[in-house]
Amino acid sequence: MSANTTSSVAPDKAAKPPKDEILALDPNRADAIPSVAEKKPRKKWTEEETQMLVEGCNRWGVGNWKIILNDPTLRFDNRSPVDLKDRLVLE
Repeated sequence: MSANTTSSVAPDKAAKPPKDEILALDPNRADAIPSVAEKKPRKKWTEEETQMLVEGCNRWGVGNWKIILNDPTLRFDNRSPVDLKDRLVLE
């Protein structure tokens, strides 16, 4: 009878880089993380835009920001759904 020389230790896992090693992404790759998120400049709401927002909420309901933005009878100057939500909360 031969002796079993294999150990019961788990097989080696893939080697991980040391925690103190910094891995940089290639800036030319699509998955590179931008260093600073770009924000669009703040723009004051006109009285007309505010009135359109109120009309849109009355017509489509509060919270239906995308539907309000897509309503051809309402005009907003480069506003996002979040802009509409934030404006209504401030009122």
